[in-house]
Amino acid sequence: MKSELDGVVRDLESGVISTIDDLKEILMQIHRNYNQNEQAYANFIMQNCGDSLFIDRDHWMQEAEEAYSLWLKMVKDDAEKEYQMGDVDAEQLRDFLESIK
Repeated sequence: MKSELDGVVRDLESGVISTIDDLKEILMQIHRNYNQNEQAYANFIMQNCGDSLFIDRDHWMQEAEEAYSLWLKMVKDDAEKEYQMGDVDAEQLRDFLESIK
């Protein structure tokens, strides 16, 4: 997930992502792939920790859900900032926020 978001930042800085619609589509794709990324991360942790770590699946799932909630809050906050700066109108903001529930 972090590498995907780092890629989004690089693409924003380099101009590859140049419109709010492009950004929205990229973020929605990351959102759609969240469950796959969550499972891949869990598999990575299990493969790399071996027997030295007591793995509590419920704990890991709770942490993943908390991270996802935090990420959604950050995306929503960023969208609000874009609106405050006048980069998007109220309808675009509303549509975007409704699409990422």
